[in-house]
Amino acid sequence: MGKSIVAFPGVPYELEALAQEYLPKLIEERRSKIESIFAREMHFCHAREDLLAPVVSGLNMAFPKLEFGIYPKVGTVSVTFRGESTTKEAFHQETQEVIETLYDQFPTLIYPSQHGTVVEAVFSELRSCKKTLALAESCTGGEMAAAITKIPGASDVFLLGIVSYSNDAKHKHLNVSNATMEKYGAVSEQVVVEMAKGLFTSSKADFAMAVSGIAGPDGGSPERPIGTVWGAIAERGGKVYTGLVPARLGMTRDFIIKKSTNYMFGALWRKIAYDIIPFT
Repeated sequence: MGKSIVAFPGVPYELEALAQEYLPKLIEERRSKIESIFAREMHFCHAREDLLAPVVSGLNMAFPKLEFGIYPKVGTVSVTFRGESTTKEAFHQETQEVIETLYDQFPTLIYPSQHGTVVEAVFSELRSCKKTLALAESCTGGEMAAAITKIPGASDVFLLGIVSYSNDAKHKHLNVSNATMEKYGAVSEQVVVEMAKGLFTSSKADFAMAVSGIAGPDGGSPERPIGTVWGAIAERGGKVYTGLVPARLGMTRDFIIKKSTNYMFGALWRKIAYDIIPFT
């Protein structure tokens, strides 16, 4: 909220008389017009900035009094909009159409999160439906398990994490067939399927999530370049869904690991919240 400056004549008796008569009226008028700045933030998983930009641009034209911003993160994107209003409740009512438009355009990609992380959204959704999770990680090296155990109360939903970095570990701890790894390679759709299924043997989890990939800086090939990461999501007694984490040239090792983590949790959230094929 800004400040106001009121100027009166400098002669003392004139200033005192004017201040007594007019200053209370000016203050009251100023108070009646006071508006504060409020903001709302929407979080998106599996939504590219270039797809969000035209929608946000259209909203900016439709709501010229609002200021919009798009903020890409590693594997997620946030859209903020702010403007003046008398109260927070009034601002929420005035911007409800913006929320509805974004949900209409991206119906299964917006996730609720107090702190902006998709892992937090997964945790809340799992705890709400009283479901549990187990993880099998290769290239992410425990990043996924670390992300969810940072949340207080994670033990309510997280049962087990296995970092099966070597082929031997995949075979020994997750029952991944040596023949599968020899035929398709450790970084393959077939291997992450078996990794996810192996978690149901190792735990009583309701959901299993597995990743295997090439985070670099070495190990890539023309067939499987650096950044190739396969992921699998399975529900006990149900199908196993697989997909590739979107990649681009020039990604660093740390970026690949963090993006894979957030992308996979985004896929899991979409499966739990909407019961859809999570990698579409």
